[in-house]
Amino acid sequence: MAAQNRNKKNKKTPAKKKDYNKLFNSVLIDISENGNSARSALKGKMSNQKFYELLEEEANAKRYARACEIRAEVMANEMLEIADNFEHDVKKADGIEVVDHAVINRDRLRVDSRKWLLAKLHPKKYGDKIDVGVDQKQTIEYVNISKQFPDKN
Repeated sequence: MAAQNRNKKNKKTPAKKKDYNKLFNSVLIDISENGNSARSALKGKMSNQKFYELLEEEANAKRYARACEIRAEVMANEMLEIADNFEHDVKKADGIEVVDHAVINRDRLRVDSRKWLLAKLHPKKYGDKIDVGVDQKQTIEYVNISKQFPDKN
């Protein structure tokens, strides 16, 4: 009898659907507002498997897609903030203002990383446009070479 009680206490009771919906909403907020990946947003909230099971519902899939779009907009705004912030670009050393190239290069890396990620995640909106059309006109001139090389017969 005591063993049965112990087993009942050790078993995890499955969370209710309502609880998972709250957790799912929390994950979506973390993705959209904080710009986190789904992986980091899921930590400590629910398993990846349960998250992807919830995504099988069409309404949840649409909400997740919208959260990812919002995250992209947040990243684009972050790029502008990073590029416009020149507060730490110059430092004073012995009373002389010196350009801090390490800060500038770090900011460049931060912007480039976000650009690359946005181009991969949302290529239609943020990817490089590749123009495949050909606008050049070519003329081909045919020359009768039989006059230049007469037959030896």
